[in-house]
Amino acid sequence: MSAWLYEETGLQLEIERLAFIHENFFTGQENDFLNKVNCHELSFYFLMKPLTENMSVKSESFGTDGSKEFLKWIPIAEYKNYKAFPTFFADELKNLSVNSQIKRIVTTE
Repeated sequence: MSAWLYEETGLQLEIERLAFIHENFFTGQENDFLNKVNCHELSFYFLMKPLTENMSVKSESFGTDGSKEFLKWIPIAEYKNYKAFPTFFADELKNLSVNSQIKRIVTTE
């Protein structure tokens, strides 16, 4: 079980397998600490499975800049209706199965 995941969400999960490797190139926004800096981000996304039946998330936390954040389950079919990142999840999660191969995705967001 990931201690960080539990601390942030209150969920007890374990890694099932790696699903996506996402390489993203972007420029930081003027209103954040990456003010106009060219960035290269490499992210690894895993399929997780629950260790308990309780799937309610701890709904509120604070970002590194002190801003309030919250967690919410989003139905895959509705993902595109939210401001959620990474944006490729709106299409890719619908086609994901336990037997899918690891997919490498490169974006410029």
